[in-house]
Amino acid sequence: MKTWKLWMGILVIFLAGIGIGAVGTGLIVRHTVMNVLHGDSTAMADLVTKRLARRLDLTETQKAAVSQTVRETQLKLRELRRTYQPEAERILTDGIARIKTELTPRQQAELDAIYARFSTRWKMKRQEAAPSP
Repeated sequence: MKTWKLWMGILVIFLAGIGIGAVGTGLIVRHTVMNVLHGDSTAMADLVTKRLARRLDLTETQKAAVSQTVRETQLKLRELRRTYQPEAERILTDGIARIKTELTPRQQAELDAIYARFSTRWKMKRQEAAPSP
C-alpha cells in the first residue's frame, strides 16, 4: 500500500511540473508575441536583429549596422503602408459591398458585424503602431 502512495505522489508531482511548465511557457510566449505585435517599433526590429545575429553569427559591429538598417527599413515600410492604406480600405469596402449582393439580409447583417469588429481592431492597431512624437 505504501508503494502505491509513493508512486501516486511522484505522479502528482510530475503532472504538476508539466502543468506549471506549460503555463509558464505559455505566459512567456504570449508576453513576447504581444510585445512584438503591440509594443513599440523597436521590439520587432530587435527580434529580427537577434535572429539574424544568431543565424549569421554577426559581430558586434555587424549587429549595430544590421539593427540600424532593419529600423530604417521598418520606417520606410510603415510609410508605404500609410500611403496606400486609404486605397486598401476602398478596395476592401468595395469587396464587402460586392459580397453583400450575394447574401440574404440576415447574412448581410452578420457580415456588417464581422466587418465592424475587423475595422475596429484594424484602427486600434494602426493607432498603436503610429510612431510616438
